[in-house]
Amino acid sequence: MQRYSQMEVKKTNIPGSKIRFDVQIEPSIVQEKLKGAFDQIERRGVSTSGFRKGKIPRSLLEKRFSSEGGREVIKELVFEKIPEILANEKISPITQPVITNLNFSPNSPLVFSFDVEVIPDFTLCDYKNIKISQSEIDISDKEIEEHFEVLRKEKAELVEKEGPVQNGDIAVIDLIAYLPKEAPKENSGLYVEIGSFSFPERLEDELIGLNKGDEKVFYVEIPKDSFDKKLAGKKVKFKVFILAIKERILPKLDDNFAKMCGNFKNLKELKKIVKKNLITNAGIKEREKRKLKIVDELIRMMPFDPPQSMVEEERKRLLLNFAYNLSLQNIPISYALESDERKKSFMEEINKEAEKRIKRLFILSKIAYKERIDVSDSEYEEWARMHFSHDDLDEALSNEKKKFYKEELRIEKTLEFLIK
Repeated sequence: MQRYSQMEVKKTNIPGSKIRFDVQIEPSIVQEKLKGAFDQIERRGVSTSGFRKGKIPRSLLEKRFSSEGGREVIKELVFEKIPEILANEKISPITQPVITNLNFSPNSPLVFSFDVEVIPDFTLCDYKNIKISQSEIDISDKEIEEHFEVLRKEKAELVEKEGPVQNGDIAVIDLIAYLPKEAPKENSGLYVEIGSFSFPERLEDELIGLNKGDEKVFYVEIPKDSFDKKLAGKKVKFKVFILAIKERILPKLDDNFAKMCGNFKNLKELKKIVKKNLITNAGIKEREKRKLKIVDELIRMMPFDPPQSMVEEERKRLLLNFAYNLSLQNIPISYALESDERKKSFMEEINKEAEKRIKRLFILSKIAYKERIDVSDSEYEEWARMHFSHDDLDEALSNEKKKFYKEELRIEKTLEFLIK
């Protein structure tokens, strides 16, 4: 228990990078503030039944306006003492104080507690000596062949076919989702490649066996514990109409194909360039894998509880990004996560990823500070001109965006420093 002027404060560290303060302010201070509050009420010239304005006896005024006086005392003392306590303890919270356990009585100490989240306190490990193995980069003939198959698909001619939708076909559809209490959401001319898993598996399954011109209605039952509360426990109706069924006609792998892919003399030259690009891309992927591994190792070696408010904000951001990407295809999030098992697995991954990202931020920021890693304005401007269009450049160079992106670049520079 810490003793300050006319109050006692108990400080307790609690999980989630929080500090709790239990505060007790002496009755004499409460009485002094209460007297001032009633003086202020009296100066307003209030009136009550049986007494003219400004002529109420003090004892009756204090009884009649006890609630208002008490509220003023609580507001003044609580919001006066919290900054004082934080300043004395040299604490800069990252969230607003949350006040609990408030207990006020005119002739007793004013008692209350408040929690604040703070920057996590942890000791840096010997991060310079973390060894992350680097895999040898080798591109096999099989990988080159697989890449050429992708190129052939990209250059393939899509032609209509007879017969029902089968695995590997491309169904061109109109899809309508009938959501409760909302206007139907329609996506016209949607290309769905069966077996590509670029759409929810359930949608692909419903299309198999349909013919051009067929229409089908099917229902998806949304789990009762779905985080989409509007749809939880309901059946959502979908209607699909087959506009066309197409298949890919792949081009032959010859010199003409090489010319289709760009300014290449022949297939041999194209294969040489493809292999070179695959090696470059493999090197980039390997470097990114090493960054992920070193972050995992740093988190393992420096355990701490991240601020839960930041984890929650990151979790919401990840969910919004996921929902936004689905909305571009007019697919409800509840349809993409239709089963309880899929939803549970997805939410576990989201929560895990959100916590990992916040831990990563604090650890790498602390290393960057110690190593004096920073991003100059000229570095940032050069990066911004490479990554933003002319129309978006002014916004990217604004102070608000600049601060955000510079911190992202600083974190990236720190990772590059660690994997050298």
